[in-house]
Amino acid sequence: MLVFQSRIVRWMLVASVVLAGVQPAQADKAWLHGEIRSDGAAKFIQVERENRKLLWTVTCRMPLRGCVGRGQGLIAWVDVIKRPHLVAAAPPGARISVIWRNQIQDMPKLFGTTLSRENLSTLSRQGAELIIEKDGRILQKSQTFGLDQLFSYLSWLKSNKAKTGRDARAWRIDETAIFFDANPTVLARHRILDAQRTAQPRILVPSTKPQAEFAIGSQNGASFFVERQSAE
Repeated sequence: MLVFQSRIVRWMLVASVVLAGVQPAQADKAWLHGEIRSDGAAKFIQVERENRKLLWTVTCRMPLRGCVGRGQGLIAWVDVIKRPHLVAAAPPGARISVIWRNQIQDMPKLFGTTLSRENLSTLSRQGAELIIEKDGRILQKSQTFGLDQLFSYLSWLKSNKAKTGRDARAWRIDETAIFFDANPTVLARHRILDAQRTAQPRILVPSTKPQAEFAIGSQNGASFFVERQSAE
């Protein structure tokens, strides 16, 4: 009899929940949708139900080269050995923290150094917000959901596969490694120095024969513009 009554009570509770229109709690998880172009430019959009919000963009100085990510007042990039870096316009003495689920975590050394694995994991959570404040006044509040996916993409752009394939749409998030070692090993330092040695110098010099002939003929030991002024 007692077992029968307990079953009746349980079914009454279930019926009341259904009649009230309450369903079992399920978290509405957002996900990050990437719109990637072959030259490396990309947009990462937060999708939640019918809502879409642009969180991150990637621009490249040239196809698949010199790519950086940008968010709400944030700039993200990876160095030559794929270590993640994040910067923002934070004045000296500002408090830098992350709010997630009503919890506040200070990150005083977030900028100016390699991003740690723990900080990247915290920043990448759904609903996480990076707060920059000073003297009790909030200067910047930025959503950072999907930051790990952004760094995964930026890291892949520096891989040999990206350089040889020449199509950023071939990127897959599960095949990219991000390095967090703040003190590079001997091999890592060798890669840095080698990249610096092989980098093309940013010097504006005549690169074609007509340009060189024009430069030589126009100078003739003096400024081209000085000669024109004296001739006039």
